[in-house]
Amino acid sequence: MVSGVLGPDDIGPNSGFDHFEIQIGAGGVGRPGGDTILNLCDKNGRVLRSIVAKGGKMGAPGYVTPPSRPATDEDVKAGLKVTGILAADFIRQKNGLWSILDGGWDFYANPFQMALPLLIEIETGTIAPETIIELKLRVLNPAGFQVLEKQQLVWVPNVTELVRRTRFAVPLEITGSQAGVWHVQVLAATQVIGNYPIESDYQSRQLLRLNRAAFASKLTGRPNHSRKLTGKRLPPIADRRW
Repeated sequence: MVSGVLGPDDIGPNSGFDHFEIQIGAGGVGRPGGDTILNLCDKNGRVLRSIVAKGGKMGAPGYVTPPSRPATDEDVKAGLKVTGILAADFIRQKNGLWSILDGGWDFYANPFQMALPLLIEIETGTIAPETIIELKLRVLNPAGFQVLEKQQLVWVPNVTELVRRTRFAVPLEITGSQAGVWHVQVLAATQVIGNYPIESDYQSRQLLRLNRAAFASKLTGRPNHSRKLTGKRLPPIADRRW
């Protein structure tokens, strides 16, 4: 909407104004709307002033979320399965290719509060192309208690290859303090089709680190300056990578 005030300088007896010329912009049907223009003209048709109301942009088409359906046991029989799960610090997709930074977590210092980015690869077997399947991701603590559940939509690509694969990245926010093996699982209906174990154990990680340092010291002949593991708890490890 455009508003304005026309005073004596615009349409008064000494302004030279004689008449208006107006153009109503066409409505936008499959295109942007036209400008509506009001021209103030003198008796010879010369434009003294022009007021323009810009036409609106073309409307965007409505978006409807594509229909999806829950995964079934028949999908699993048709070849639906997880072929790989990898945890990493950074995962990015660009032009159909994946970039992974610091991948392959097996341990995490305990207690923890972490964002766990996962790259998951799935084969879709003979499921009809362009089907969107609803899978579930869940996290179990070492006692088998479910601490997180998340729905994940998987699109079956429309390809002609015999092997049909799709990949997706998903971040999981996990907080815990129980030592032991945690599990990230992918479920189709009630079947677990993928399982990613990750250990949270402070002392085991410290021992493994110290043993590696001692072994490297023997190989190189250099002194081992690593701290000895005693009955006291060592300070938490700041990094989460090996």
